[in-house]
Parts: sequence; C-alpha cells; structure tokens
Amino acid sequence: LLLLSKLVIHLVTQIKKKLRINAVEEGAEGEEGEEAPEPEDAETVELLQAGEIKLETARDAEKRGFSLLGQLEEQLGTENFVRVLAAMYVGRSENNSNVRQEVTAAWQIAVASIRAGIIKSFPALVPMLVKFASSDQPDAVDLALLTIEYTCARLAENIERFVKGFADQYKIGDKKHIIGALVCMTEVIPHASSSVVMALGGDIVPCVLPSLQSEDKEIRTCAGVLFERVSKKVGPKLIESVVEKQMESSLLGVIEVVKVRPAEALKIIFNRLCYDTHRLGQPSADGILPYQFTPANMELIVELLDVDEAEEEIVKYHESIVMVLLTAIIQECEGATDAMTEFCQTLVDPYTQVPLSHLRLAYKNPATKLGALRAAGAYALGVDLEDVEALNELFRFIISALTDTNEVIAVTAADLIITLFKELDERVLDEILDEDVGRDTPEARAAPGKYSLNFLDTFHLTLNATAHSIVSSDEPELAILSHPKLFETIQNYFLRVLDHGLPAQRALAVDSLADVLHYTPKATVSTSVHTISGKCSKALFTKQDGSVVAAILRLCILLLSFPAGGKERIIESALAVTMMSALLCESTEARVLAHRTILTILTRNPTQTAMVLGSVASKKAQMDTPLLKGAVCRFLSVVVRHGKCAEKKIEQCNAMLTMVKPWWEAPETASLGAAAGSAVGSLCMNPAVSDDEVKYIANKAISMATARSSTSIGGISAIYSLLLSCNDRLDDSTKKQMATTIANAIGFCESDRMAAIWAARCIAVMATNPATKGTISAAAVSRLFNRFGEADELALSTAKHLRDLAPAAGADVESVYPEMSTAWIDVGFFDADIDDESQSATFY
Repeated sequence: LLLLSKLVIHLVTQIKKKLRINAVEEGAEGEEGEEAPEPEDAETVELLQAGEIKLETARDAEKRGFSLLGQLEEQLGTENFVRVLAAMYVGRSENNSNVRQEVTAAWQIAVASIRAGIIKSFPALVPMLVKFASSDQPDAVDLALLTIEYTCARLAENIERFVKGFADQYKIGDKKHIIGALVCMTEVIPHASSSVVMALGGDIVPCVLPSLQSEDKEIRTCAGVLFERVSKKVGPKLIESVVEKQMESSLLGVIEVVKVRPAEALKIIFNRLCYDTHRLGQPSADGILPYQFTPANMELIVELLDVDEAEEEIVKYHESIVMVLLTAIIQECEGATDAMTEFCQTLVDPYTQVPLSHLRLAYKNPATKLGALRAAGAYALGVDLEDVEALNELFRFIISALTDTNEVIAVTAADLIITLFKELDERVLDEILDEDVGRDTPEARAAPGKYSLNFLDTFHLTLNATAHSIVSSDEPELAILSHPKLFETIQNYFLRVLDHGLPAQRALAVDSLADVLHYTPKATVSTSVHTISGKCSKALFTKQDGSVVAAILRLCILLLSFPAGGKERIIESALAVTMMSALLCESTEARVLAHRTILTILTRNPTQTAMVLGSVASKKAQMDTPLLKGAVCRFLSVVVRHGKCAEKKIEQCNAMLTMVKPWWEAPETASLGAAAGSAVGSLCMNPAVSDDEVKYIANKAISMATARSSTSIGGISAIYSLLLSCNDRLDDSTKKQMATTIANAIGFCESDRMAAIWAARCIAVMATNPATKGTISAAAVSRLFNRFGEADELALSTAKHLRDLAPAAGADVESVYPEMSTAWIDVGFFDADIDDESQSATFY
C-alpha cells in the first residue's frame, strides 16, 4: 500500500504537469503575441499551508479545471486502475497509522469525489473485501469489516450494491468466497433498514439457507451469524420460514438457526413436532400424536441437546421432548430409544421425574404399554448414576412387566433387565472409577457390585411380589425366567450382593435368590445349581455374620432338592466340607441349619461321612466355648448316625472319640456333658471303635448316670445314644443295667428339667427295645412330666416322641399337650440332637 500510494502520487503529479503544459500550449495558440508563461515544474504545484508544504488535492485540482480519474485510468489501464482504486479505498481503514495516512493522502490527491471513486472501484472492491474477510489473518478481516462499516454508515446508497455484489461472489462456490461473502453481508445488514433487508431477501436467503446446511462447520457458523442479524431486522417470520424449510431438508441448518435465535427457533421446532395445528400442546384423544416421526426428527432432538446456546431455553420443552420421544418409540421409529437415552443423560434435578410421569401413564394403556416399557429401558440407560431413586423406579417398572400376558412385553422386560445390568456395570467403571484405576484391579471388579447394592430392596420386593401375583399351585413356575440369560442375570446379581453387601444385605440377597428358585422352572435352575452352590461354599469358608450363614444354609438345602445335571456328587462334596465352618457360628439358627444341611447331604450320599469327620478335626482350634463344643458334639452325633457308620470302619471316628471323651467325662457345663454323651454313644456304632472301648463307654455311662452329680446328665444322654445307635454292640445284661439305672435316676431327674428330658428320651428308646421294654412304670413317667410346661418346646417334643414310641408308658403325656418341635417339623422326624441344638442358646 505504501508503494502504491507513492506510485499514485507520482502519476498524479505527472498527469497534472502534462495537463498544465497542454493548457499553456493551447493558450499560446489562442493568444498570439502574448508572452507564454514558463512551464511549472513539480514544485510549482506545491502550496504553502500553515507553514508546511502540501500536495494539492484532487478536489482543489478539479476546481482549477483538472480531472484526474480519467487520466489515471488511461495511464494504468481500466483493470489495473479499478484494482488500484479499490486497494486505496480499503487501505484508508488500515490499522497501521503510517500506512493509513499515506494511502489517505494518495486517495485525496487522486480522487475528487468519494462516491465516484467507489463506483469506479466497485468491480474490484467487492472481490477484495470478500478475499480479506475470508482470510486467516485477523487484521485482514478487520480491514474488510471497517471498510464496509465506513461505507455503509457514510454512503448508505451502497448497501444494496454491496449485498448484490457479495451474493455474486457467494455464487462462485468455493469455501473462501462463501465465507467471505457471508462475513461481508453480516457486516452490511446492521446498517440497512428492515424494508431494505426485506427487499434484498431474494439475494440474502439463497446464501443463508444452503450455508446453514453445509457440512463445513465454519460455513454454518458464518451463516448462523448472518441469519441472526437478518432475523433481528425482519422479525420472526423469516425464522419460521427458514426453520420449516430446513426441517424438511437439513438438520445442520436448523441447528445453526437455533444457535443464533434459540427461543424463537425452539418454539417453531416443537410446534411442528408436537402440536396439532389447532390445539397448542394438546395430544390427540388416544394419547398418540398424529405426526409420524422419522429418524431425522430423532437426530434433530439429539443435536438440539448439544447446543450450548439453547441450554436455558430447551428446559422449557422437556415435557415436549418426552412426548415426542415416547411417541416415536411407540411408533418404533429408528433411533428413538437412543435419543431417549441421550436426552435423559442431560436431565438434572428437578427435571429427572418428568419422563417417569409420562411413562406411567403410557404403561397403563394397552396400546402404548410396550413402547412405554422400551422407553423406560432407554431412560434407565441414560439417567444419572447418582439418581438411584429414578433407577429403582425404572427397575420396578420393568420387573412388573415380566408377568405380562403379552409375551412380547414380557420378553422385552427380560431383555431390558439383562441389558441394564450389563450397561450399568460399564457406566460405573467409566464414570465412578478414577482414571488411574485399571479395569483388572480388585477395586474395579468390586465397584459395579457395590453400586448394585442400591437396587437390592427393589429386586427383593418387586420381583417376588410380581412372581407371587401369578404363580399358583396349578402353575408354580414363572415361565419367563427360562428366557435366555434372565435367571443367570438375576442369580448373579444376588450373588454379587453376597460378595459386597453388608451382613443384612447379604442375608436378604441370599433369601431373595432362594425365593426366586422356588418359582423358576426346574430345567433352568438345574443349569445353575453348580454355580450357586460353589458361591455358597466359598462364602461359608470366609467369616460371615450368623444371619448370612443361616441364609446360605437355607439356600443350600433348597439347592440339594434340584437336579444338577450330573454334578450332584461334586456339589454334595463341596458343601459337606463347609458345614464345619457354618457350624462354628454364634447363630443358633445357622447351627441348626448346618445340622439339617449335612443331614440332607448324607441322606443323599453317605459316602461323604469320612470327609466330613476329617473336616471336624481341622477346626478344633476354633472350638473355644462350651456352646461351640456342644454344637460340634451334636453335629458328630448326627453325622455318624445318618452317615451309615455301622457298615464300614471309619478311622476318623476314633480320632473324634478321643477329642470328645474329655468333654464328656469332665464337662465344663452340664449341657456340654449331655451333648458329648450323645456324640460318644453315636461314635461307638462304627466298627473302627473296638468292642472293649464300647464296653468301657457303656459302663462309664452307667456309673455317671448313677452318680447324681453334674456328670449325671452326660451319662443319661450317653445311655440314650448307645441304645439308639449301637444297640447291636451291647449285650442284654448291659441294656437291662442301663434301664435299671434310668429307673433309679428318675427321682433325681424330677428335680432337673434337662435331666428329665433326657430320661424321657431314654424311656422312649427303651420302650422299643425287647431287652428293656416295660422297665419304667407309667407312674414314673408321669412324675417326669410334672417338670414340663406348655411353653417348653423341647419337653413337648420329647413327650410327643415318647407317646409315639410307647403309648402305654406315655399315657399321662396328654396332660402336657405333646407336639412336634419346629426342628422336628423341618427335618421330618424326631432327632434329639437337632432338637437340642435349636434350643442351645436358651435352654442349654
């Protein structure tokens, strides 16, 4: 520009000099005889002004009769002249003050009328402004914008000429021309009146609409800014027209309009999507909007959610969005469920409940029930992980659909449960874990399980309530649970809680799984018995709260009633070796259940006896209280009696006898002596225990029973156990001696409740033995039962047992209303050890 200004000044000087010479020559020809003035050189055109030498301006020169523009055009050629003139005009707005002053001076020297100069330079000025406006250099862009601003503000008649010129440049079609034209138009519009903008709509709109649809983000942004300025001038009618046209053809164009005018554009969009033409916001009578949605509509909503400029305005349309997405899902529109998920990801309080209210209403309508269910699943995939309340509501919603009479709905609910757990696990790993925590670390493996604890109550209550609402004695199974992977997903969920929950949660999860097993098709359960039992075994080997142990054992007993696809022996072995871990628990219920479980296992497979007895020895160090020692003794008695130990030698029996005898002979408490006596007598049934040892124990039991001391109860319980378990290894004289001992001890037993119960048990077993039958009188029995009361479950159970075995001896038992104990009912028969274990924490 500096060089150009110097060139122009030089050319103007030369042109003026030439013109003056020509003028002088012409004057000389007209006035002969007069002396011609000397030609002025360049210095003579200088004027002295305020003490400074200044070049004469074109306007002053014109007053003196000199016209320079035509001469300059002749000197430079038309094309170059136009370009030079345009460059000088633009240079007048240059940021650099030195350049600006030089160019301005050159312009004033060369151009007398600014309007004439602009008109002359226009063919080159417009392309130059477009080129500068599309430049990557901010100074170039500023230069173009300042030039346009100055021109439109001072010479408004050029506005129309500019718009048309820029529109022509836009039509060239390459990116630079498009961006430059749009930027230049954007700068022109604020200086035009609304009527002028309306009149120029035919030039502006063909530039805006295609640009809003462009794949190039920069072009769309420029078009959006231009559209914003135009719409401010002409009002909402243009916005409505543009949005409607764009909705038919271009998603990108609509988004750009929303960016610049979010309030007006969103209103138009949702008017189009949601409302009848004659009723604002009112759905049709059947609840389904008349508009048939398309994948493009779904994509539009997703894109609208990402427009930062519309963040505040779009909140007003949350309900409209829910209605659109729900209806689209009902219509099975492609992309609708994904759009619902993305929409829900944007929701924050207090708007998270908005979709739920609509889902509930849609679910009540049979025509929209399936769509509502799918929408609920999509919502669950998008809702914030911290919004546990909403997720629980959605799970209740989906679980309740499992029993729907419409098979498609039930299967959809099953698939959603499977998908949700899988996706929630992934989201927990992505959103909750720190970035530096690896996926294979214990923390990562535990995170999904810990998070899933939030849904335990929902699954426990809703799943069971839903199932029990449909299962019956005629149809005891919930068929949908045989759907591929559904039962496996539910089973794994409850087992996961067993790994990560608090004691109360673990117990609840195991009980819930047991409930589910009751109404799951047996064929489905059989494929999972091995997995569940393995998890139970692993859990029992670790320290657990008593309530958890009890729940696991209840589940194990249930599992043993199902076929296991040929893996029954493996399951029995795995559970059998864990029973000692379960037994050494402070929970009475858990200890009783351990007895019941081992009883079930040995009834199915007596070959596990030796292995179970071996596991007892490994836990000896943990038998540190009389309560636990008594539990072990009763457990041994049950194992030996129900493990068919009389059939072959089991050397572990001698080891167990060695362990138990000291507890029997010198018990810490009377209850431990009674339990140890039962174990000692039962162990004698195995051939591995020598006849001499059996004889010694029998004589010892008799002497202890007659001692009338704290060891007497141990002697009486041992007599009962010997007569019950190893009757064949006792001679008749020993049996009769035992009967006489019990008869003589009745007087002592009358004063002690525990002794009275064991004496009554002895009388019952003696009543079935030919060698001891009739030894005890009915009067003696009656005296024993004076110790029993109606609230004494052990005594009443013993009385029931006595009456069943010896009706004559137990004739007076009616006075105490004999009845089976809870343990008797659970096991199915009377077992003194299990009965005693059930009352060990209170009675013993």
